[in-house]
Amino acid sequence: MISISPTLLATAKMAGRFISIAICLALWIWKSAKVRLAPFLLTHEIVEKALLDELGLHYLHAHQIALRAERDAVKAAGVGWSAYQAVNKKNEKPISEEKLKKIPKDLDLTP
Repeated sequence: MISISPTLLATAKMAGRFISIAICLALWIWKSAKVRLAPFLLTHEIVEKALLDELGLHYLHAHQIALRAERDAVKAAGVGWSAYQAVNKKNEKPISEEKLKKIPKDLDLTP
């Protein structure tokens, strides 16, 4: 299940069942085309969580591998990687400063 959350850029921290994506990142206009960002963020979070949980990789290694998978998905869709990173970076600070509300009881706090 995918839930759109105004509080998180992207996270896969709900016992592997949910991935939250910030609502401000749902759609992006790039070179006059509407680009859905969710597939790229989902690629990153699913790969990262699987590497952590199934293979027991260290977070930094899992994150780097997931980042490369995300980058390859972005490029395969014909979207510029640096432009994609810029739109994500632009939204990191407002999202990180927002107070979390309605935190699920089963929230998995592992990286």
